[in-house]
Amino acid sequence: MRRITASMRPQLYAFLSQDVPTNLYLLSVLYRAEHGGDAEELGQFYGLFSDDELCAVLYFTFGGLLVTYAPDPDHAWKLGNSARGHVVARMLVGPREATDALWGGLRAPFKPRLYRDHQLYSLQPDQLVDSAHADVRRAQAKDLEPAFESAALMQSEELGIDPREIDLNRFRQRVAGLIADEAFFVLDAGNRFSFQAAVSTRCPEGAQVEAVYTPEDLRGQGFAYRGLTGMCKTLFAEYPLLTLHVHEENQSAIGLYKNLGFQPYAPFRLISC
Repeated sequence: MRRITASMRPQLYAFLSQDVPTNLYLLSVLYRAEHGGDAEELGQFYGLFSDDELCAVLYFTFGGLLVTYAPDPDHAWKLGNSARGHVVARMLVGPREATDALWGGLRAPFKPRLYRDHQLYSLQPDQLVDSAHADVRRAQAKDLEPAFESAALMQSEELGIDPREIDLNRFRQRVAGLIADEAFFVLDAGNRFSFQAAVSTRCPEGAQVEAVYTPEDLRGQGFAYRGLTGMCKTLFAEYPLLTLHVHEENQSAIGLYKNLGFQPYAPFRLISC
């Protein structure tokens, strides 16, 4: 395993482009790195090579996120084994077999807090069933407080961790950053939102939707359908592909995504430590 330097980025790009939907997040990191992104924020790429040919990739951030792409899961295990003791793993997300192998190679001395089956879904413009809803909007700076509260509730429900109790200021800054980047979408409902979602993964190949949320007392009224439909329509003016991944036990969310036209693409894994 060796670090992938700037001069090796064309090789990394070609390798990741073998499967764009699966690697959209990693492609977006590479795109930001090529366009002046903060190296401390972006993290590092390492690769496993065979006769100078790249055969597996491990990306990790200093905050503890690990993402791998390895068509052969055995290569992911080797990456994990090589990285053991050199990285702090707080969350692993990615293709299921490879991520499981990476986790096995790391040989962490504890059980993860969450070990979930996720499914990656993809959507292309001609697959969007309904594009008539235009009342969704991009959040603005004045929306920071309700957006912050809504995003915190979503993460508390999805991951069982309230980010306000871990690092309130850092989470607020993250939401503020999404708003500043015009990447936080909302539907208004008085002084709160009936729908919110974000898009933090963006590159010329596509964008990934995340943090889809409707308050519990407003569910079942079509707000998520309206909001996500309008959001997808807006994003398709800029990107040729949209993806998202969802916990396989969340059947209501899966039903929503399928009704909009999202297609199941690949089994994913989410591991939270």
